[in-house]
Parts: sequence; C-alpha cells; structure tokens
Amino acid sequence: MKRWQTIPAAAWLWLAILAGLIHGSVFSTAAAEFKIKAQLIWGTDISKPYDPSLKNIEPALKEKLARVFRRTYYYEVDRQQLTVAALHSSLTSMSHECVIEVEHLGESNFRVSLYGEGKLVQTVRQSLLPGNYLTFAGDVKKDPEQTWILALSLVKP
Repeated sequence: MKRWQTIPAAAWLWLAILAGLIHGSVFSTAAAEFKIKAQLIWGTDISKPYDPSLKNIEPALKEKLARVFRRTYYYEVDRQQLTVAALHSSLTSMSHECVIEVEHLGESNFRVSLYGEGKLVQTVRQSLLPGNYLTFAGDVKKDPEQTWILALSLVKP
C-alpha cells in the first residue's frame, strides 16, 4: 500500500479546505482596491491665507507635521482620493505643477512618484497603513519661509 493511501479521509478534507482558503485569499487580494487620500498642504507662519478658500487641516495631521516642519499654520490646497487596484498604479494631478503616481507593490507596500513641472522629482517606496502618512515636502520657490507638503494616507476600509 502506498503512503498517501494511509492518510485518513478527515485529513484529506482538512487539506482540501486549507487549499481552498489559500486559493481564495490569493484571488481576493488580487481583486482588492486601496483608497488613498492625498493632500497638498501649504505650511506657513501667516495667520490669514492669501486665498480665503483654503481650509485648515485636521488637528491630528497638523500635530504630526508641526513636529517636523516647524510652521504655525497648515492649509489644505487640494485633496484627492485615489483608488489603486492591487498590483496596479493610479495617476492624479494635485495642482498644475504637481502630479503623483501611486503604485501598489503587494501587501501594504506602495511606490509613490512625485512629478513637478513635468519632471520626476522623487520616488519613495514605503509601507502605508491606516493612520500613517507618507510625506513629500519642499520650500516654496518664491518664499523659502513657506513649505509645501504632500501627505498621503491609506483610507480605512
């Protein structure tokens, strides 16, 4: 008698269930979509923004940014929500000078490419979990006392 013939029927059943679960989880991951919130933010020490339509950012994000960028005020210039299919990418324009491409690399890993004035500025690979942020930042060309910030976060499903 061959060795595989001595395995009890219940073990075969459990093996079949396990194989089905693994098979199902692989395909459900491949079909997943990720919602990413992208915010273009202006950091400054000016209390009244030049554009009255600019809004203050949420306090939790302001607290995190203030620890790094040392600005007093943070205003949201634009907010976009991207949908990125598993193992695919999505491209969106944050302003007439700023375009981002977000690519899902598998699990919670993403590659974000930032384009400024049509040229690749920087690419970052990072794990992105709900509640955490991936940020890019730089000085405003006309006024180095001001900062632009691009903050991306994974929206909770």
